Amino acid sequence: LGRSILRDIASEASRFHGKTKEIAQYVSPREESPVVFSLVTALEEVMSLIHPEMTSHKVEASFSFNSDIQCCASRIELQHAVLHVLMNAVEACSLQDPSEKRSISVQLSDNEDKALIKVCDSATGMSEAQIAQAGEEIFTSKPDRIGLGLLLVRQFLDNIGGGWRFSKKDGTFCVLLSIPQVKVTE
Repeated sequence: LGRSILRDIASEASRFHGKTKEIAQYVSPREESPVVFSLVTALEEVMSLIHPEMTSHKVEASFSFNSDIQCCASRIELQHAVLHVLMNAVEACSLQDPSEKRSISVQLSDNEDKALIKVCDSATGMSEAQIAQAGEEIFTSKPDRIGLGLLLVRQFLDNIGGGWRFSKKDGTFCVLLSIPQVKVTE
């Protein structure tokens, strides 16, 4: 019994540490002007931030990144947007039956002048009505929440000329973020 309690305490301490790092990102000074940066590096940082949360909810992760993709935006705001999408995916997976496989995949690819960040999870996802409301002010499908996460994601995407799409297929729910990319010439 004592070891079980210690494991629970260690797990909660790890989760708390991750949340503290996330909060520190929000209160740290934001970049005022857009900068060119590697999306791979930015996504790897977000994945390391959310890893403790995924582990505590027994969510498996897979990643597929193209290292040549650059974008010009506020790096921190992009990371916040991706973090919100990933937190929603982790939370949705955590509500699945424990006997079901819980998984999230993150893919980075490009399509002409846009970088595409695709986050898919094994949860049921949002209904069509919820998808239609996603990103509206104070919309939430979760009890005890105020509905700012997807609003912030949508505002970021609108500000940089990006966009999003939601899809459901074969027991997978996906959010596709499109981000204007910078073509690097040699």
